[in-house]
Amino acid sequence: MYSKMFQASSSPEILFADERDSWGTWFPTGAEVIRGLYFTKESADNMTYNLVKRKSAIIVPANLVIYTWSTHIT
Repeated sequence: MYSKMFQASSSPEILFADERDSWGTWFPTGAEVIRGLYFTKESADNMTYNLVKRKSAIIVPANLVIYTWSTHIT
């Protein structure tokens, strides 16, 4: 199973037109999506992640588990 850490910046919304995010993923009209940013892992041997602010992302929330935590991200 493949997963990425994601920071949501919006509530779920329905797309009114086809859309492609900055990562190249295409979403059709009518898809329920959440907008936000991905994290990348800093190195394979630790649990440090960096927020990728230069590329916006869209995910489909169907069957998605979202864990939340309180932290300050710079």
